[in-house]
Amino acid sequence: MKITLSKYAGFCDGVDRAYNIVKKMAQDSRVKKPIIVLGSLVHNDDVVQNIEKLGVKKIDFKGKIDEIIDKIDDKIGTLIVTAHGIGPKIFEIAKQKGVDIVDTTCPKVIKAQRLAETFWKRSRQIIIIGKKKHKETMGIFRWTRKQAGT
Repeated sequence: MKITLSKYAGFCDGVDRAYNIVKKMAQDSRVKKPIIVLGSLVHNDDVVQNIEKLGVKKIDFKGKIDEIIDKIDDKIGTLIVTAHGIGPKIFEIAKQKGVDIVDTTCPKVIKAQRLAETFWKRSRQIIIIGKKKHKETMGIFRWTRKQAGT
């Protein structure tokens, strides 16, 4: 039997970018340790295990920011936002608590977040189409200060 692997197989560019950023950070002595990822960096157990082998840990995060506020403290060297993105509140909390934060959000997701925020600031009606409980959808929703329709 012949098996042909599509040239498009593998991670999307955003996930590949996030993985490479975290891998380089884990090996960089100038990055504050411990490095903690806000949930799973990607939806792939093998990749998560590879990251953990580099000494990078994660905070279990299902999307509710109130669940993790107390877990973000000065014991964290560097906090990583996953490729899925998140809302602005995490950045504010990290800054208040003096925690370094690195945003590995996919550039395409960042674009959607910023567009949602821009139109929210212009008082436009925003409707987000996506899985309501998916991290990307919830992150975009948070950039509208939870005022978009989903």
